[in-house]
Amino acid sequence: MPIKLLKQVISQFRKEHTCPFCKAKFKEQDIIVLMANGLSSLFFVVCGGCASQAFVSLELIPAQSPEDTFRLRMQMTSGDEISHNEILDMRNFLNSWQGDLKDIV
Repeated sequence: MPIKLLKQVISQFRKEHTCPFCKAKFKEQDIIVLMANGLSSLFFVVCGGCASQAFVSLELIPAQSPEDTFRLRMQMTSGDEISHNEILDMRNFLNSWQGDLKDIV
Protein backbone atom coordinates (compact mmCIF):
# COMPACT_ATOMS: atom_id res chain seq x y z
CA MET A 1 0.00 0.00 0.00
CA PRO A 2 1.51 3.35 -0.97
CA ILE A 3 2.42 5.58 1.99
CA LYS A 4 0.07 8.35 0.80
CA LEU A 5 -2.88 5.94 0.78
CA LEU A 6 -1.85 4.52 4.17
CA LYS A 7 -1.86 8.03 5.66
CA GLN A 8 -5.33 8.63 4.20
CA VAL A 9 -6.58 5.36 5.71
CA ILE A 10 -5.23 6.31 9.15
CA SER A 11 -6.69 9.80 8.88
CA GLN A 12 -10.12 8.44 7.93
CA PHE A 13 -9.98 5.88 10.74
CA ARG A 14 -9.22 8.64 13.24
CA LYS A 15 -12.15 10.73 11.95
CA GLU A 16 -14.67 7.89 12.13
CA HIS A 17 -13.66 6.01 15.28
CA THR A 18 -13.14 6.68 18.96
CA CYS A 19 -12.09 4.41 21.82
CA PRO A 20 -15.01 2.09 22.59
CA PHE A 21 -14.23 2.30 26.32
CA CYS A 22 -13.56 5.98 27.09
CA LYS A 23 -14.68 7.57 23.78
CA ALA A 24 -11.35 9.41 23.38
CA LYS A 25 -10.29 10.36 19.87
CA PHE A 26 -7.23 8.53 18.61
CA LYS A 27 -4.04 10.47 17.96
CA GLU A 28 -1.62 9.57 15.20
CA GLN A 29 0.91 8.27 17.75
CA ASP A 30 -1.76 5.89 19.14
CA ILE A 31 -1.76 3.87 15.90
CA ILE A 32 1.07 1.47 15.02
CA VAL A 33 1.15 0.01 11.52
CA LEU A 34 1.90 -3.71 11.73
CA MET A 35 1.21 -4.59 8.10
CA ALA A 36 0.15 -2.83 4.91
CA ASN A 37 -0.05 -5.10 1.88
CA GLY A 38 -2.06 -4.34 -1.24
CA LEU A 39 -5.41 -3.03 -0.01
CA SER A 40 -5.15 -4.69 3.42
CA SER A 41 -3.70 -3.18 6.56
CA LEU A 42 -3.30 -4.22 10.19
CA PHE A 43 -2.83 -1.76 13.03
CA PHE A 44 -2.19 -2.01 16.75
CA VAL A 45 -4.03 0.82 18.51
CA VAL A 46 -3.40 1.98 22.09
CA CYS A 47 -5.86 4.54 23.44
CA GLY A 48 -4.09 7.61 24.81
CA GLY A 49 -6.99 8.18 27.21
CA CYS A 50 -7.44 4.83 28.97
CA ALA A 51 -4.57 2.69 27.55
CA SER A 52 -6.95 0.06 26.14
CA GLN A 53 -5.43 -1.89 23.25
CA ALA A 54 -6.84 -3.32 20.03
CA PHE A 55 -5.86 -4.84 16.73
CA VAL A 56 -7.58 -3.17 13.79
CA SER A 57 -7.74 -4.79 10.38
CA LEU A 58 -8.86 -2.62 7.47
CA GLU A 59 -9.66 -3.74 3.94
CA LEU A 60 -10.12 -1.23 1.16
CA ILE A 61 -12.62 -2.30 -1.45
CA PRO A 62 -13.30 -0.69 -4.83
CA ALA A 63 -16.48 1.38 -5.11
CA GLN A 64 -19.45 -0.88 -5.78
CA SER A 65 -23.19 -0.94 -5.42
CA PRO A 66 -24.45 -1.07 -1.81
CA GLU A 67 -25.65 -4.65 -2.38
CA ASP A 68 -22.23 -5.78 -3.62
CA THR A 69 -20.52 -4.06 -0.72
CA PHE A 70 -22.86 -5.75 1.78
CA ARG A 71 -22.32 -9.17 0.16
CA LEU A 72 -18.53 -8.75 0.22
CA ARG A 73 -18.61 -7.59 3.83
CA MET A 74 -20.64 -10.63 4.86
CA GLN A 75 -18.13 -12.93 3.12
CA MET A 76 -15.21 -11.22 4.87
CA THR A 77 -16.78 -11.48 8.33
CA SER A 78 -18.05 -15.04 8.09
CA GLY A 79 -14.80 -16.65 9.25
CA ASP A 80 -14.08 -18.27 12.59
CA GLU A 81 -14.29 -16.03 15.61
CA ILE A 82 -11.11 -15.23 17.49
CA SER A 83 -11.20 -16.79 20.94
CA HIS A 84 -10.56 -14.95 24.18
CA ASN A 85 -7.43 -17.08 24.73
CA GLU A 86 -6.06 -16.19 21.29
CA ILE A 87 -6.42 -12.51 22.10
CA LEU A 88 -4.70 -12.95 25.47
CA ASP A 89 -1.90 -14.97 23.83
CA MET A 90 -1.26 -12.16 21.34
CA ARG A 91 -1.40 -9.52 24.06
CA ASN A 92 1.09 -11.45 26.21
CA PHE A 93 3.36 -11.93 23.21
CA LEU A 94 3.34 -8.20 22.38
CA ASN A 95 3.87 -7.18 26.01
CA SER A 96 6.96 -9.40 26.34
CA TRP A 97 8.35 -8.90 22.83
CA GLN A 98 11.68 -7.06 22.64
CA GLY A 99 12.46 -7.37 18.91
CA ASP A 100 11.47 -5.34 15.89
CA LEU A 101 9.00 -6.08 13.09
CA LYS A 102 11.64 -7.82 10.97
CA ASP A 103 11.76 -10.57 13.62
CA ILE A 104 8.14 -11.61 13.09
CA VAL A 105 7.73 -11.06 9.35
